[in-house]
Parts: sequence; structure tokens; C-alpha cells
Amino acid sequence: MKGNGLFIITPYGKEYEVERNGVLVSSSVEDASFTNRVGVVKYLPINYKGSIAIGDFVVVGHNMFRTYYDMKGRKTKSSAYFKDSMYIADGNDIYLYKKNGDVNWESESDFCAVKPVENNSKWSNEQYKYVTGIITVTNEDLKKQNVNINDNVVFKSGGEYEFYIDGVKWYIMRSKNIFIVE
Repeated sequence: MKGNGLFIITPYGKEYEVERNGVLVSSSVEDASFTNRVGVVKYLPINYKGSIAIGDFVVVGHNMFRTYYDMKGRKTKSSAYFKDSMYIADGNDIYLYKKNGDVNWESESDFCAVKPVENNSKWSNEQYKYVTGIITVTNEDLKKQNVNINDNVVFKSGGEYEFYIDGVKWYIMRSKNIFIVE
């Protein structure tokens, strides 16, 4: 089976994250912030020439594996649902990927990942510094601009999406949202 320009993926684990680090966080389908965002590639698009392979892990948006209640109260799968726990994703739906057995995530598009920086200020109640972080996953666009892994960056507010990947909080955003490298 091959999709015409589309990847076919399955959730890695459950569709909803019920626990995080051994703590019950949600059992509700209404809260999209706890949908699983990691999948496994089952089939590649026809004539695909990129780096992603069958069996690779991919990070996708929060609505990919989402179940919700429609206007009539019926439990419904996302529009990406295909069949038998398989979902259809185009290249824009895949933010990051990693090979099975690897520890490092990579980007094949203009997405990158930034780890927030703990706020140590005694004058603030915020856990993390505002719009500040450390690059954890870079991409070709950022590499051309000499933005590398572990660089401190400032990013545009509102352009980031919060993810928990491998138990760590990251913001995933497009390269254009990074505008200061320290």
C-alpha cells in the first residue's frame, strides 16, 4: 500500500496520553493537549525521495490521532483517520522524525524544536523564561544561518506548539519564528 503523496502512520502507543512520568494527567478525549503526538511510519508516499523510512518515528500535530465528539455528540476520529489505527499524513503534518533505535530527532522540513529555559528569577512566578530556549532540533534553513543545536534563541510568541517528547517539554516551531540567536 502506498499513498499518492501521503504517509500512512499509526500512533506509537495509545492515542491519548493518560500518564506522564507515572502521573495520571488526563483520561478525557475533550482535552487535545494530551493526544499522542508520536507515530510510526507504516507506508511511504509513491516516489518519495526523503530521509524518512518505514518504521521511523514521527512527531505530528495534536489533531492527527485525536478523537472528539461531533455536534451531535457522536464520538468521531480525526479527519486524518484511514482505517485500523492508520492515519494519513502529508509532509506538512510531520514535524520531526527519528530512525528506530536513534535517540536524536531530525527535521526534514522547516520545523525545529526548542527546549524552554528554566526561569531562575526571584521576581517572576513563571516556570520558563518568556520566548527563550535552546535549539534541540535544527533543520537545513537554520544550519545555513549558522543556528546549531544548543544555541540559545529567542522566538516569536504564538508561533510555538508545546510538545512532550521523550518525557521532555519542547516547543516546535517553524524556522521563521526564530529571530535572535545568543
